[in-house]
Formats: sequence, C-alpha cells, structure tokens
Amino acid sequence: EEGLKLARDVASALAPPADDHLLSTLNIVFKATGHSAEGATDGAQRVVSDLDEHDPELARHLRAASGGPQQLRALLAARVDVYLTTVFPLDALLFAWDHCLLDGWRDELPRFLGDALGLLRDQLLSATTPAELELVLRDAPRALRTCDVRDARRARLRRKAASPMSPTRLERSASTSNGGGDH
Repeated sequence: EEGLKLARDVASALAPPADDHLLSTLNIVFKATGHSAEGATDGAQRVVSDLDEHDPELARHLRAASGGPQQLRALLAARVDVYLTTVFPLDALLFAWDHCLLDGWRDELPRFLGDALGLLRDQLLSATTPAELELVLRDAPRALRTCDVRDARRARLRRKAASPMSPTRLERSASTSNGGGDH
C-alpha cells in the first residue's frame, strides 16, 4: 500500500499540469487548420521587422545574442509555430487568441509575440548567448499577466494610430480632402 501511494505521488509529480494538456490539445487542433513552417517563419520575420522599426536596440541585441538573423528567426518561429503556447500563461494566451480570432491569426499572432518581447525587454537585453535567450523565453513569460499583455496591445494600437502612414490617418486625410462626405 505504501509503494502504491509512492507510485501515485511520483506519477502525479511527473504529470504535466492540466493547462499543459489543454494547450497540447489546442495546438493539435490548430495544426489541423493548415498551419505551416513557412507561415511560422513568415510570422517570425514580421516580428523582427516590427522590432527593427519600433525597438532597434532590442532587435540588434537579439540578433547578436542569438547568433545572427537566421538563428533569431528560427528562435521566434518556434514560438509562432506553437501559437504562442510557450510564450504566455494560459489566461494571457487566451486573451491573445481572442484577438487573433477576431483580427486574423496571420497578422495578430506575430504582433502578440512582439508585445511579449517588449514586455520581456530587460530580461532579453541581459541575455548574451542563445542558451540564455532560450532560458529567458522559457522562464520569464510565466510572470506575464493578462493586464500586461492587454496594456502592451493598447500601446501598440496607439502607436499604429499615431503613425503618419496608418490606414486610419490615410482614410481621414482622404475623406477631408474630398469634402469629408460619403459619396
């Protein structure tokens, strides 16, 4: 009887938490929708391009610490490939997925990864090797909260709205130049 209890204790200690089972199941469901490695690489490249534009210091550092541009894309593509399940705690992940479902996976998923990198900026800047980057990306996101992710998304949307080339500004400019009325 004591041996059986010990076996149960060991088995429960080795079993992943229920959240991991849910994430694994959801990941399998999403894989069936036609997700591809090329899509993950494309998403990673969009994250890098956004970083180049909005946080060039972090982008340069990540390239150097990861071993180069290809290694950085591979590092980020691994997160895109699993739909950020390794990036956010479950509640923050579901928040991000809600917006991905509403606004499109192809565009939003890389943006949320960029948001996460911004939230982890200080820890990422302290990593100087590929192994240290992996550790930061594995461990630090556990501390992210849904409100952090929400605030990062809001800041991103404010930056986009303030951008001189944002579609919203271009539409407003076009509507005022043609008399401002609907035709």
